[in-house]
Amino acid sequence: AKSTDFVSDETNYTSEKLTDFICKEKKVSKKEMALIKSIFRDINEFIKTEELNIKVFVNWLVETPKVKKQLIDEEKDWLLKEVSNVKTLKELILKYKAARTLKEEMADKLREYDNNNYNAVYLLTIHSSKGLGYKNVFVKGIYKNSLPDYRSVDKESIELQPLIEQASPPTTMEEQRRLMYVALTRAKENLYVTYPREINDKPTLVSPF
Repeated sequence: AKSTDFVSDETNYTSEKLTDFICKEKKVSKKEMALIKSIFRDINEFIKTEELNIKVFVNWLVETPKVKKQLIDEEKDWLLKEVSNVKTLKELILKYKAARTLKEEMADKLREYDNNNYNAVYLLTIHSSKGLGYKNVFVKGIYKNSLPDYRSVDKESIELQPLIEQASPPTTMEEQRRLMYVALTRAKENLYVTYPREINDKPTLVSPF
């Protein structure tokens, strides 16, 4: 079957008649009329060919003003890539619709996730979890040199003022303790605290907190 079989042979309208009808109904400007006529002439040329060259057609289509405005770069790249894997325009359209549907479904799931309505595991840093609360909370990495951080210092053991003036103050044990408090108080019902027995074949020590 030809790629142009979807075009009816019984149509009584030429591209010129269609153009005149559209321009009359929409009361378009001369510039818009010229653009519409140009598009219909191009389409008419494609229809007249014995076999529609899908690759040439899609390359032309994505550069037309309306399509170019609506498609994002990722969609354009996808179309140009997929066109080499299909034989008919109908097949390409079906693949494109399926891809758009999948994209919309994924976008809906991401919105649910962002609104805390999606039944999934949320991966958060302690800082980003401030003010939030969850039924079940898992806090991992509660071992010495992780929480508290290996760079943390006691306020009494170091002169902080010179470092503050240099805009490079180290984190303190007090700050690390507050972070631990934030992490543990995110749980509304169940709290699970974990740490590894070994890292790089070396035993770990549970957090002093």
